[in-house]
Amino acid sequence: MIDFLKTFLLPFSVVKRQPHHFCGWLIGTVLIGTLPFWLAIISFALDGSFNKINFQRLIGSGVLLSFGFVLVSEGLSTTLSFAGVGGNAAAKGIRTSVYGLVITLIIILTVIFNKEISMPENTVAWQIHFMAVIVSIVMAAYLYCFRFNIWEKSLEEVGILAEQENDDIDELSSKIDNQTVDIDEGIEL
Repeated sequence: MIDFLKTFLLPFSVVKRQPHHFCGWLIGTVLIGTLPFWLAIISFALDGSFNKINFQRLIGSGVLLSFGFVLVSEGLSTTLSFAGVGGNAAAKGIRTSVYGLVITLIIILTVIFNKEISMPENTVAWQIHFMAVIVSIVMAAYLYCFRFNIWEKSLEEVGILAEQENDDIDELSSKIDNQTVDIDEGIEL
C-alpha cells in the first residue's frame, strides 16, 4: 500500500525539482482565477461596508466553484494535449486513473453547482463550495505535474530497482534452498 502511495505521489516530484515555476503557476492561477471573489471584497471595503460582508454568502454564490470547475477542466485539457509524454506503462496507468478521478470531480462540481442554484440560502453550501475548490486546486496542481516527464524517469528508476530487488531475493532464496542444515553449525550463506 505504501509503495502504491509513493508511486501515486511521484508526479509531485516535479514541484521539488522546479519549485519556482510551480509556485509562479499556483500563485498566478489562484490569484487571477479568484479575482471576482477578491474584487467583491475590495468593493465592500471601498464602500465602507466591510463589516457587513457575509463571507458564507459570497463563497456560496458560486464564484469560487466556477473557478474550481474551470481550473480542473483546463488542467485536464492541457495534460491531454501532451501526447508524447507518458512513455511507460506505469505512468500511463497513473495518468488514466487520475483522468478518471478528474472527470468524476468535474461531474461532482457540476452537480453541486446545479443543486446549489436551486436551493435558497443553504447554510452548508458555502462549506461544500469551499471544500470543492480546495480539492480542485489540489487536483489541478497534480495535473500540472503531468506537463513534465521528469517524474516518469523516477518511475522507471523505481521499476528497475524493484526488479533488481526481486532478482536479489530470488538469488538468495535459491542459495538457501541449496544449503544443507547442520544443527550444530547452522546455515552458512
